[in-house]
Amino acid sequence: MRVIVVGGGVFGWSAAWSLRLRGYETLVFEPGPVPRPEASSTDISKAVRLDYGANAAYTKLAEAARERWIEWNQKFQEDLYHEVGFLVLTRKPMSFGSFEYESYQLLTLRGHPLKRVKPDFLRTRFPALAEGVYVDGYLNPHAGWANASRVVELLCAAARKAGAGLRAESVESVLESGGRVSGVRTRAGAHFEADAVVVTAGAWTPRLVPQLGPYLSSVAQPVLYFRAADMARYRPPCLGVWAADIATTGWYGFPARSDGTFKVARHDLGYDMDPDAARVPLPQEEETFRAFLAETFPGLADAPLIAARLCMYCDTADGNFWIGADPQQRGLVVASGGSGHAFKFAPLVGDWVASAVEGNPDPATRPFAWRNPRPGQSDQARCPQRKGPGPGSLSAAIPLH
Repeated sequence: MRVIVVGGGVFGWSAAWSLRLRGYETLVFEPGPVPRPEASSTDISKAVRLDYGANAAYTKLAEAARERWIEWNQKFQEDLYHEVGFLVLTRKPMSFGSFEYESYQLLTLRGHPLKRVKPDFLRTRFPALAEGVYVDGYLNPHAGWANASRVVELLCAAARKAGAGLRAESVESVLESGGRVSGVRTRAGAHFEADAVVVTAGAWTPRLVPQLGPYLSSVAQPVLYFRAADMARYRPPCLGVWAADIATTGWYGFPARSDGTFKVARHDLGYDMDPDAARVPLPQEEETFRAFLAETFPGLADAPLIAARLCMYCDTADGNFWIGADPQQRGLVVASGGSGHAFKFAPLVGDWVASAVEGNPDPATRPFAWRNPRPGQSDQARCPQRKGPGPGSLSAAIPLH
């Protein structure tokens, strides 16, 4: 059985590797380079965290992914995953029903050694934080960040070593014959036959699978990178991955890298955007980011801006991923809809996709299966304003990428 994978990001190469290990002839189409700069999985860091409010199903999957990240560090003999902890901050005391409170309760119940944080603790443990702004929250030591672009490089290498092929071409369309896929056509006009086609094209997915246009949206979110002078204050153990009242404000970020790069991002409604458009944040974004830094990390208020980008999400209306087989067109599988919180599941995604190709999906991925939007569903209904991280809301789908 020959499987074509369209898209060489973290979903695509994870899927290609798993498919080859299961014995399928596998060919990946990715115009490149790998990792592709425009792909959402291409960056210096992505968060690996377990915090999903009261959503026990996602929490359980995130726990399994964390264990696999630890195994991958050994398998690849490289520190891809850095377990530096996740600091969750709130401006008001955590309260019942909030993302932060529900995450704290569920993770504590599941045995994770969370530390409730208060102003005195924050002042001594995290000296870079402004005093008096954040009054509550918790520190989860079972979390951290992954070296995103390097992960994609190694997954590509692993898949190709296992026998997966690579065509440095863009796919124009998925071909169909007699109610099932028959292959793909490239933009150059060449046809390639396959028994199954897996579309892992991120924000470009609705172009290749237009029937999903009413359900998937290409949304850009700003990410800015500053240079921290006093690096020790912004690196572990003084700071790990952090979220600053994210359910209300959308702010999150990462510890400084060894060269002083301090990554800050905001997750909100973002920009509806063509994935081929220039990835340039609006000019006023820097001012907004600096106002946040002045309030939260005052020592960085005037830090040099060294880079800025827009990370392109492929959002679903409910915040759940889209990983499943088309019930109408045999042989077509889509693995997309990352909604800003998929990268942490990279060690699991490949097997999820391979099982979908085999027609035997993992029961844990039932919420990710193919589903059809309701007739007449409006843009506002399918892409609601998300408040607070997880499926269906900012709180549930908190990206921390």
